[in-house]
Amino acid sequence: MSYFSIHNHSDIGSNAGLGFPDTICRVPDLIQRAYDLGLPGIALTDHESLSGHIQALNYYNSMGKDRSFTLGLGNEIYLVPEEWDEINKEHHNTYPYCHFILLALDNDGHKQLRELSTRAWKRSWKQRRIYRCPTYYSDLEEIIKPNQGHVIASTACLGGIISRLLLDNKWEKAFGENGELNKFINIFGRDNIYLEIQPPKDANCDQSKVNKLMWKGHEFTGIKIIPSSDSHYLKKEDAFIHKIYLNSQEGDREVDEFYATTYLMSPDDLREHLCIDFTDEQIEQMFEWSLEICNRIKGYNFNHDPIIPQIPKEKIPDPFTIQHWFKEYYKNYPNFAYYALNKNNNKWEEYFFYQVEQGLKSKIVDKGKDLQLYIARLNEEFEQFRLISEQLNTSIPSYFSSMSKIIDLIWESNSLAMPARGSSAASLTNYLLEVTQIDPVPLGEYFPFWRFLDNYLS
Repeated sequence: MSYFSIHNHSDIGSNAGLGFPDTICRVPDLIQRAYDLGLPGIALTDHESLSGHIQALNYYNSMGKDRSFTLGLGNEIYLVPEEWDEINKEHHNTYPYCHFILLALDNDGHKQLRELSTRAWKRSWKQRRIYRCPTYYSDLEEIIKPNQGHVIASTACLGGIISRLLLDNKWEKAFGENGELNKFINIFGRDNIYLEIQPPKDANCDQSKVNKLMWKGHEFTGIKIIPSSDSHYLKKEDAFIHKIYLNSQEGDREVDEFYATTYLMSPDDLREHLCIDFTDEQIEQMFEWSLEICNRIKGYNFNHDPIIPQIPKEKIPDPFTIQHWFKEYYKNYPNFAYYALNKNNNKWEEYFFYQVEQGLKSKIVDKGKDLQLYIARLNEEFEQFRLISEQLNTSIPSYFSSMSKIIDLIWESNSLAMPARGSSAASLTNYLLEVTQIDPVPLGEYFPFWRFLDNYLS
């Protein structure tokens, strides 16, 4: 029997840029290696990073497969109570940031991962060379608990809270009635939490101690156990290369104890290591439980039409009123009229035309410019906005209002926004909304609207 590999890292999400460089697995190589080893599937669970997921999914969809093979997308989060994080900001290293594995089973689960990761990075802070990106228990309570069954969790490696408690001989805090495991059962649901064990280096190491206690925890609680290799490099023979990489990042350090077995193992290799702590029957059972996870993954599809950023509705200035100062032009310029009359009954498009109308008055009418020439140009631009919006089932005008808000924020922060950026100055709409400060109309063929359209909206 084989096993599903739930806990694996790549050079994309476990790298120096994120402050924790300890992996030499490339995403395509990791997936292909799992397939070549005969595994039924593999999950990518980088250190508080979802950055490799698109590449992983693209490679998975493009690879040649002559048998069933499943890709899982997950995240290894750093889980702490909020008060621990606050104390650590004042007194570094007081409390650990505990590892914890989350695996999305479907698109809804992946959305939950994205929401959790966004929260973690928004509150991130740098401790020396490492970014601390904590996930709070309250985040799991708010995002996972109300909609269970789309994400499964495992207790991760020796850096996980359950393993730490077991090494500290705190059984009751791990598996007791008010212990950590019951917190996770409450958040995720009993069928969506697993105890994770890993291959020990030998019978005297910490991992071996934890493994034996995890099995007792399973017998006590009924929660299933799954094996993982916490892959940081692909093959056993890559251990020396991995050690050199680690030392190049952080200087001399003892790495053998921590990383000796953290490579992607074949079923036979993993079984050989696990025999130190478990019987053949126990190993078979754990492999079978891991396959349950593999079979529960429904797959992912992130393809969608472009998402146009919109000013949050509550941030739109209110009240505002379109004055229809230029209604005499509506008949001859139907695309101009389309947004003036808000035919979609769209709050964002209504606000967009309000901005355009204000810009026409202050920048064109009040300066004595040929108004009809400018409305004709807007009619041309608005036709493209309307057609593209219809094709993409979105609202292109929202883009311009959003950009104008961003420029406002730049000025309000006493920073500078330059007169134009690339072809953006070729759009009269940008000029009227003060995204740019160059009027393209007098420049004629030097600034045709199609320059902007080709670069930004095609």
